[in-house]
Amino acid sequence: MWIVIHGGTPKTGTTALQQALHRARGPLARQGILYPRTVIGGPAHHALVAGAMTADRLQRRGSLRGVLGGVERGLAAAETFWETLRADLRRLRPEGIVLSSEYAFRGMTDAEIARLHRQLLDLSDDLRPLVYLREPLGFFASECLQNVKMGRPLASPSQPSLKQATQRWRAAFGRLEMRIFDRATLGGGGIVSDLLGHVLGRPDLLALVDPVIANESLSAEAAQIVQSFRSSRHPDKAGQSEPQTVALIRALQQIEAGAEPRRAVLRPAVQTAILQRAAEFLWLREGEGLVFPGLDYSRIAAQAPQVAAAPFGSLVREIFEFDPARQDRLLALLRRAEPELPV
Repeated sequence: MWIVIHGGTPKTGTTALQQALHRARGPLARQGILYPRTVIGGPAHHALVAGAMTADRLQRRGSLRGVLGGVERGLAAAETFWETLRADLRRLRPEGIVLSSEYAFRGMTDAEIARLHRQLLDLSDDLRPLVYLREPLGFFASECLQNVKMGRPLASPSQPSLKQATQRWRAAFGRLEMRIFDRATLGGGGIVSDLLGHVLGRPDLLALVDPVIANESLSAEAAQIVQSFRSSRHPDKAGQSEPQTVALIRALQQIEAGAEPRRAVLRPAVQTAILQRAAEFLWLREGEGLVFPGLDYSRIAAQAPQVAAAPFGSLVREIFEFDPARQDRLLALLRRAEPELPV
């Protein structure tokens, strides 16, 4: 039996993958592929990560702690997760297991990764860690837009430490498959089809899994409407999924899909600042052979500047290219379609 440990990364379709596999648990299990019960935290196996941590470490990982409902609940969920997984293995005897948590790849210490490795070795010696990586501009833009939806401050122009995480996982597991998140290179054009068809070699399973669209993007103009709405109507609910905002985002997505769809594009100065801090993508190209389509490697500095870049501002229109007239048109369409929304 093999075990795929999918560690994200964030902004690479991870939520859509988790939701799709979670919904298809039964049909997949009948075909020999187990996507284990998640116990807590939605369709992802965050309890798996918590189970490799001490209470003190989980306390310091605020986002993971919040998803799991606190330290005590998180550690209890980890115990339950392992109990139910072992019970399901005895009952189902699958060909393989797929585990998924975007908290796994980045943020775990050497000791925690080693502990997770030991825990999984009790089940199988065929362990296959896997991550999807996204080019830096798309990653930053997606992170900003997600923060707008949740009422959080916009992201800073920093990049995750991919090299350190890669070295840690390879040291513990002896292997790590790294794949590019780009529709032009993903098998079947999406992460679900890529994982099932390419990584697992089971394209026949695609018929069992319904496609999921999660965290759909907004244009810069729509995102500015959302940001202004949240800051004026719900300034005390940062990081929370607020019902009126959810309704506003859904209405804007429907309008943009039918009227005038447009992708959010970072301002040139923002792009430059991000690429100056993307030296690890040079390492990924030279050391790992990962070449991201459309990424202009000539703009990436081999070493990040020592002086931090000045803040871009706190508003969507300061970070993304922005058309005020288009925002006005969206507002007019929104008020016509959703007159009860106070925008």
